Amino acid sequence: MARTKGARTRQFKDHASNPYTVVHYASTQDSPICKLSVHLYTLSNLNLDPGSLGRSLLDSETFVFSLDAMDWSPRVDVYAPQPSIEACIEHHRREKEYRARARDEFRRKVATDAASTAGEAGDGDGDAAQQALLNLGGKEPLPHIVPTLCVSAAFWDRHRCMFQERYRSFILVVPEECLTWEEVEEKGLWLVKFDQDVSPAMEVDAADGAASKDEADWVHVKSRNWGPPVSIERVSVVEDSEIGEDDEAEPMASLLDKWTGLTSVFSDCTCRTVHCEGCYKSNGRPHEDCEVERSEHYFDSDGQCIACRREWDIRRLAALDNHWYPEPCLELEYEGLFT
Repeated sequence: MARTKGARTRQFKDHASNPYTVVHYASTQDSPICKLSVHLYTLSNLNLDPGSLGRSLLDSETFVFSLDAMDWSPRVDVYAPQPSIEACIEHHRREKEYRARARDEFRRKVATDAASTAGEAGDGDGDAAQQALLNLGGKEPLPHIVPTLCVSAAFWDRHRCMFQERYRSFILVVPEECLTWEEVEEKGLWLVKFDQDVSPAMEVDAADGAASKDEADWVHVKSRNWGPPVSIERVSVVEDSEIGEDDEAEPMASLLDKWTGLTSVFSDCTCRTVHCEGCYKSNGRPHEDCEVERSEHYFDSDGQCIACRREWDIRRLAALDNHWYPEPCLELEYEGLFT
């Protein structure tokens, strides 16, 4: 699938007031920034600028194939060099908290201003604040960071989540010895997964061991290994690549395969490309009520789609009021809300 939009770069300041570069494919420089993101760190000063580095990653086989197969087109946030992988991890944690606080403060201000305006006009300030937030939707003042890449314990299901990992965060890090994108293609990137979320119930697998109904009931229990608290592995941005140039080089894991696994937790609606008629009419320029910015089909801290969860809450309350119950498939998906 050929790209129909150009790569755009924008500059922002992180929690420490250091600049970082956002690279995404869009119609114009001012087009809204998508919420799905990859966070790219370096350990040394490369021979290419952050915009070129991010563009090279987006144009790699990983994300071109991902766009073709799954319609997920992320942006890349490229940060200033860090002294170590551990420093990259800590920076990402603080940046995630910083942007979440900025979003919460932004929403509080919108609600407060709406309530104040309604109060001066003699209208219901509570209803005005709620309506203002609904109109705001998923709009945020800074580029969004996905809160988690695994569902919380409240929504975890042994069968549905069997093959999903339990890391809430991940970053990509350019190895220190790589100074050009050609060297990255040859030597790969570090894929770092961290903020592991494992409850006691997840640490064991249990299965009914009875071979027939005539046998006495018994259960087979074994421990479940979810991997190390911090996982670091070398991955290739080129399919069928190997580490090094000698004949005994070990195959690298595929970043495409890892990306597919990380995003497998998403619902069908989550972080998909959003069509906005207003963006089309304005040729990608800023406008009111942009559907890309307002879309809430992205994860909350529980790993649940915000828009779908709100719709489910509305239906659940209607069910209680009218003494009917939603379809079993939906009840299975959100059974945690009934307990």
